[in-house]
Amino acid sequence: MGLFLALSFLAGCGGGGSATPDIATERKNAMKMSDPVARSRKLVAVADKQRKVGDVLGAKETLVAATDAAEQITEAGSQAGSYVQIAGSILRGGDLGAGKDMLKKVEKIAAEIPDAGVKASIYADLAGVYREQSPDKASYWLKQARETAAQVANPEQKGIALARIGEATIRAELTDDAKQIVAELAELARSLEDLRKRSDALTDAAVLAGKVEPELATTLLTEADEAAAGTEDAYTRSHAYLSMANKLAKAGKKSDAAPRAAKASDLADKVGDSTLRIELVEQINKLRNTL
Repeated sequence: MGLFLALSFLAGCGGGGSATPDIATERKNAMKMSDPVARSRKLVAVADKQRKVGDVLGAKETLVAATDAAEQITEAGSQAGSYVQIAGSILRGGDLGAGKDMLKKVEKIAAEIPDAGVKASIYADLAGVYREQSPDKASYWLKQARETAAQVANPEQKGIALARIGEATIRAELTDDAKQIVAELAELARSLEDLRKRSDALTDAAVLAGKVEPELATTLLTEADEAAAGTEDAYTRSHAYLSMANKLAKAGKKSDAAPRAAKASDLADKVGDSTLRIELVEQINKLRNTL
Protein backbone atom coordinates (compact mmCIF):
# COMPACT_ATOMS: atom_id res chain seq x y z
CA MET A 1 0.00 0.00 0.00
CA GLY A 2 2.76 2.44 0.94
CA LEU A 3 4.77 2.02 -2.26
CA PHE A 4 1.64 2.12 -4.42
CA LEU A 5 0.49 5.28 -2.71
CA ALA A 6 3.92 6.86 -3.05
CA LEU A 7 4.03 6.19 -6.77
CA SER A 8 0.46 7.19 -7.59
CA PHE A 9 -0.11 9.90 -5.01
CA LEU A 10 3.16 11.77 -5.62
CA ALA A 11 3.14 11.40 -9.39
CA GLY A 12 3.01 14.76 -11.08
CA CYS A 13 2.65 16.76 -7.90
CA GLY A 14 4.06 20.23 -7.84
CA GLY A 15 6.19 22.05 -5.36
CA GLY A 16 4.70 24.98 -3.52
CA GLY A 17 5.84 26.58 -0.30
CA SER A 18 7.99 25.08 2.39
CA ALA A 19 7.11 24.05 5.90
CA THR A 20 7.98 26.29 8.83
CA PRO A 21 10.73 25.16 11.22
CA ASP A 22 8.08 24.38 13.85
CA ILE A 23 6.20 22.09 11.48
CA ALA A 24 9.44 20.43 10.37
CA THR A 25 10.30 19.73 14.01
CA GLU A 26 6.81 18.41 14.66
CA ARG A 27 7.18 16.02 11.73
CA LYS A 28 10.59 14.87 12.92
CA ASN A 29 9.20 14.15 16.40
CA ALA A 30 6.21 12.33 14.95
CA MET A 31 8.48 10.04 12.96
CA LYS A 32 10.19 9.01 16.19
CA MET A 33 6.97 7.73 17.77
CA SER A 34 7.19 4.01 18.40
CA ASP A 35 3.43 3.43 18.41
CA PRO A 36 2.34 3.20 14.74
CA VAL A 37 -1.19 4.34 15.58
CA ALA A 38 0.02 7.52 17.27
CA ARG A 39 2.68 8.07 14.59
CA SER A 40 0.25 7.72 11.71
CA ARG A 41 -2.36 10.02 13.22
CA LYS A 42 0.19 12.66 14.25
CA LEU A 43 1.65 12.65 10.73
CA VAL A 44 -1.82 13.28 9.28
CA ALA A 45 -2.10 16.38 11.50
CA VAL A 46 1.35 17.50 10.33
CA ALA A 47 0.40 16.99 6.68
CA ASP A 48 -2.66 19.22 7.10
CA LYS A 49 -0.45 21.93 8.61
CA GLN A 50 2.06 21.62 5.76
CA ARG A 51 -0.69 21.99 3.20
CA LYS A 52 -2.04 25.11 4.93
CA VAL A 53 1.34 26.87 4.58
CA GLY A 54 1.64 25.86 0.93
CA ASP A 55 4.00 22.91 1.27
CA VAL A 56 1.95 20.62 -0.97
CA LEU A 57 4.75 18.19 -1.82
CA GLY A 58 5.80 17.98 1.83
CA ALA A 59 2.21 17.20 2.85
CA LYS A 60 1.98 14.39 0.31
CA GLU A 61 5.30 12.91 1.42
CA THR A 62 4.14 13.05 5.04
CA LEU A 63 0.93 11.22 4.13
CA VAL A 64 2.99 8.48 2.50
CA ALA A 65 4.90 8.16 5.79
CA ALA A 66 1.56 8.09 7.66
CA THR A 67 0.38 5.27 5.40
CA ASP A 68 3.58 3.32 6.01
CA ALA A 69 2.95 3.65 9.76
CA ALA A 70 -0.69 2.56 9.36
CA GLU A 71 0.43 -0.58 7.55
CA GLN A 72 2.35 -1.59 10.68
CA ILE A 73 -0.80 -1.54 12.86
CA THR A 74 -1.86 -5.07 13.71
CA GLU A 75 -5.33 -4.38 15.18
CA ALA A 76 -7.85 -4.11 12.33
CA GLY A 77 -10.08 -1.47 13.91
CA SER A 78 -7.18 0.84 14.73
CA GLN A 79 -5.68 0.33 11.29
CA ALA A 80 -8.97 1.15 9.59
CA GLY A 81 -9.33 4.27 11.76
CA SER A 82 -5.87 5.46 10.73
CA TYR A 83 -6.61 4.82 7.06
CA VAL A 84 -9.80 6.87 7.36
CA GLN A 85 -7.84 9.82 8.77
CA ILE A 86 -5.26 9.56 5.99
CA ALA A 87 -7.99 9.36 3.35
CA GLY A 88 -9.65 12.44 4.77
CA SER A 89 -6.41 14.41 4.51
CA ILE A 90 -5.80 13.18 0.97
CA LEU A 91 -9.29 14.29 -0.03
CA ARG A 92 -8.77 17.67 1.61
CA GLY A 93 -5.70 17.99 -0.60
CA GLY A 94 -7.83 17.45 -3.69
CA ASP A 95 -6.69 13.97 -4.78
CA LEU A 96 -10.09 12.32 -5.06
CA GLY A 97 -8.82 9.14 -6.72
CA ALA A 98 -6.22 8.24 -4.08
CA GLY A 99 -8.57 9.22 -1.25
CA LYS A 100 -11.44 7.09 -2.50
CA ASP A 101 -9.12 4.13 -3.14
CA MET A 102 -8.07 4.22 0.51
CA LEU A 103 -11.68 4.47 1.68
CA LYS A 104 -12.51 1.35 -0.34
CA LYS A 105 -9.70 -0.41 1.52
CA VAL A 106 -11.27 0.70 4.81
CA GLU A 107 -14.63 -0.68 3.73
CA LYS A 108 -13.05 -4.09 3.07
CA ILE A 109 -11.28 -4.11 6.44
CA ALA A 110 -14.46 -3.11 8.28
CA ALA A 111 -16.51 -5.83 6.60
CA GLU A 112 -14.20 -8.48 8.11
CA ILE A 113 -14.25 -7.12 11.69
CA PRO A 114 -16.47 -9.31 13.91
CA ASP A 115 -16.89 -6.79 16.75
CA ALA A 116 -20.09 -4.83 16.01
CA GLY A 117 -19.05 -1.89 18.19
CA VAL A 118 -15.75 -1.42 16.40
CA LYS A 119 -17.41 -1.90 13.03
CA ALA A 120 -20.11 0.69 13.80
CA SER A 121 -17.46 3.23 14.80
CA ILE A 122 -15.56 2.70 11.54
CA TYR A 123 -18.77 3.06 9.53
CA ALA A 124 -19.40 6.35 11.34
CA ASP A 125 -15.89 7.52 10.45
CA LEU A 126 -16.50 6.61 6.81
CA ALA A 127 -19.69 8.67 6.81
CA GLY A 128 -17.79 11.62 8.24
CA VAL A 129 -15.19 11.54 5.49
CA TYR A 130 -17.70 10.98 2.69
CA ARG A 131 -19.94 13.86 3.79
CA GLU A 132 -18.39 16.46 1.42
CA GLN A 133 -17.48 14.24 -1.53
CA SER A 134 -20.57 12.03 -1.63
CA PRO A 135 -23.58 12.90 0.58
CA ASP A 136 -25.39 9.76 -0.59
CA LYS A 137 -22.52 7.55 0.58
CA ALA A 138 -22.35 9.47 3.85
CA SER A 139 -26.04 8.73 4.45
CA TYR A 140 -25.53 5.09 3.53
CA TRP A 141 -22.66 4.60 5.99
CA LEU A 142 -24.50 6.43 8.75
CA LYS A 143 -27.40 4.02 8.24
CA GLN A 144 -25.00 1.08 8.36
CA ALA A 145 -23.40 2.47 11.51
CA ARG A 146 -26.71 2.84 13.32
CA GLU A 147 -27.93 -0.61 12.31
CA THR A 148 -24.63 -2.16 13.41
CA ALA A 149 -24.59 -0.27 16.72
CA ALA A 150 -28.05 -1.64 17.47
CA GLN A 151 -26.49 -5.12 17.51
CA VAL A 152 -23.96 -4.26 20.22
CA ALA A 153 -24.84 -6.00 23.47
CA ASN A 154 -22.28 -4.35 25.75
CA PRO A 155 -23.77 -0.99 26.88
CA GLU A 156 -20.39 0.71 27.29
CA GLN A 157 -19.21 -0.29 23.81
CA LYS A 158 -22.56 0.69 22.37
CA GLY A 159 -22.23 4.11 23.99
CA ILE A 160 -18.80 4.64 22.44
CA ALA A 161 -20.15 3.67 19.03
CA LEU A 162 -23.17 5.98 19.39
CA ALA A 163 -20.90 8.90 20.33
CA ARG A 164 -18.86 8.36 17.16
CA ILE A 165 -22.03 8.06 15.07
CA GLY A 166 -23.38 11.24 16.64
CA GLU A 167 -20.24 13.16 15.74
CA ALA A 168 -20.45 11.95 12.14
CA THR A 169 -24.15 12.86 11.99
CA ILE A 170 -23.45 16.37 13.23
CA ARG A 171 -20.61 16.82 10.73
CA ALA A 172 -23.05 15.77 8.01
CA GLU A 173 -25.44 18.48 9.31
CA LEU A 174 -28.24 15.97 9.92
CA THR A 175 -29.60 17.77 12.96
CA ASP A 176 -32.75 15.72 13.51
CA ASP A 177 -30.80 12.47 13.32
CA ALA A 178 -28.19 13.90 15.68
CA LYS A 179 -30.86 14.77 18.24
CA GLN A 180 -32.20 11.21 18.09
CA ILE A 181 -28.72 9.82 18.71
CA VAL A 182 -28.16 12.21 21.62
CA ALA A 183 -31.42 11.02 23.20
CA GLU A 184 -30.47 7.36 22.65
CA LEU A 185 -26.98 7.89 24.11
CA ALA A 186 -28.37 9.78 27.11
CA GLU A 187 -30.87 7.01 27.84
CA LEU A 188 -28.14 4.38 27.59
CA ALA A 189 -25.79 6.41 29.81
CA ARG A 190 -28.40 6.76 32.54
CA SER A 191 -28.87 2.99 32.56
CA LEU A 192 -25.24 2.22 33.38
CA GLU A 193 -24.80 0.95 36.94
CA ASP A 194 -21.09 1.78 37.14
CA LEU A 195 -21.06 5.47 38.10
CA ARG A 196 -17.67 6.14 36.54
CA LYS A 197 -18.84 4.72 33.21
CA ARG A 198 -22.15 6.57 33.58
CA SER A 199 -20.30 9.86 34.06
CA ASP A 200 -18.19 9.23 30.96
CA ALA A 201 -21.18 8.35 28.79
CA LEU A 202 -23.22 11.32 30.05
CA THR A 203 -20.31 13.61 29.23
CA ASP A 204 -20.14 12.18 25.71
CA ALA A 205 -23.86 12.82 25.35
CA ALA A 206 -23.46 16.35 26.71
CA VAL A 207 -20.70 17.14 24.22
CA LEU A 208 -22.92 16.03 21.35
CA ALA A 209 -25.97 17.80 22.75
CA GLY A 210 -23.99 21.02 23.01
CA LYS A 211 -23.93 21.16 19.21
CA VAL A 212 -27.65 20.61 18.67
CA GLU A 213 -29.46 21.08 22.02
CA PRO A 214 -27.52 23.40 24.37
CA GLU A 215 -30.08 23.28 27.20
CA LEU A 216 -30.02 19.48 27.25
CA ALA A 217 -26.21 19.62 27.30
CA THR A 218 -26.31 21.57 30.56
CA THR A 219 -28.66 19.02 32.12
CA LEU A 220 -26.49 16.10 31.01
CA LEU A 221 -23.33 17.69 32.38
CA THR A 222 -25.03 18.16 35.73
CA GLU A 223 -25.99 14.48 35.72
CA ALA A 224 -22.41 13.55 34.79
CA ASP A 225 -21.12 15.59 37.74
CA GLU A 226 -23.54 13.83 40.06
CA ALA A 227 -22.42 10.42 38.80
CA ALA A 228 -18.74 11.33 39.23
CA ALA A 229 -19.41 12.60 42.78
CA GLY A 230 -21.06 9.32 43.66
CA THR A 231 -18.08 7.10 42.90
CA GLU A 232 -16.61 5.18 45.82
CA ASP A 233 -13.28 6.82 46.70
CA ALA A 234 -11.11 9.87 46.11
CA TYR A 235 -8.96 8.16 43.47
CA THR A 236 -11.94 7.01 41.39
CA ARG A 237 -13.75 10.34 41.78
CA SER A 238 -10.63 12.24 40.74
CA HIS A 239 -10.29 10.05 37.66
CA ALA A 240 -13.97 10.55 36.84
CA TYR A 241 -13.66 14.34 36.94
CA LEU A 242 -10.38 14.18 35.00
CA SER A 243 -12.06 12.11 32.30
CA MET A 244 -14.88 14.65 32.11
CA ALA A 245 -12.37 17.49 31.86
CA ASN A 246 -10.42 15.75 29.10
CA LYS A 247 -13.54 15.11 27.04
CA LEU A 248 -14.73 18.70 27.45
CA ALA A 249 -11.31 20.15 26.63
CA LYS A 250 -11.05 18.00 23.52
CA ALA A 251 -14.44 19.35 22.44
CA GLY A 252 -13.19 22.92 22.88
CA LYS A 253 -15.20 23.49 26.07
CA LYS A 254 -12.33 24.80 28.17
CA SER A 255 -14.55 26.86 30.44
CA ASP A 256 -16.43 23.68 31.35
CA ALA A 257 -13.27 21.59 31.54
CA ALA A 258 -11.39 23.88 33.95
CA PRO A 259 -13.63 23.47 37.04
CA ARG A 260 -13.71 19.68 36.57
CA ALA A 261 -9.94 19.61 36.33
CA ALA A 262 -9.75 21.68 39.52
CA LYS A 263 -12.11 19.25 41.25
CA ALA A 264 -9.96 16.33 40.08
CA SER A 265 -6.89 18.08 41.50
CA ASP A 266 -8.51 18.64 44.90
CA LEU A 267 -9.53 14.99 45.10
CA ALA A 268 -6.10 13.78 43.97
CA ASP A 269 -4.55 15.44 47.02
CA LYS A 270 -6.66 13.12 49.19
CA VAL A 271 -5.41 9.89 47.58
CA GLY A 272 -3.47 7.97 50.20
CA ASP A 273 -1.26 5.87 47.93
CA SER A 274 1.63 8.17 46.97
CA THR A 275 2.41 6.33 43.72
CA LEU A 276 -1.19 6.59 42.51
CA ARG A 277 -1.41 10.20 43.71
CA ILE A 278 1.74 11.32 41.87
CA GLU A 279 0.68 9.64 38.63
CA LEU A 280 -2.78 11.18 38.87
CA VAL A 281 -1.45 14.66 39.66
CA GLU A 282 0.86 14.50 36.63
CA GLN A 283 -2.08 13.70 34.34
CA ILE A 284 -4.16 16.51 35.83
CA ASN A 285 -1.37 19.07 35.57
CA LYS A 286 -0.72 18.10 31.96
CA LEU A 287 -4.35 18.87 31.17
CA ARG A 288 -4.55 22.07 33.23
CA ASN A 289 -1.52 23.46 31.40
CA THR A 290 -3.60 23.40 28.20
CA LEU A 291 -6.64 25.16 29.67
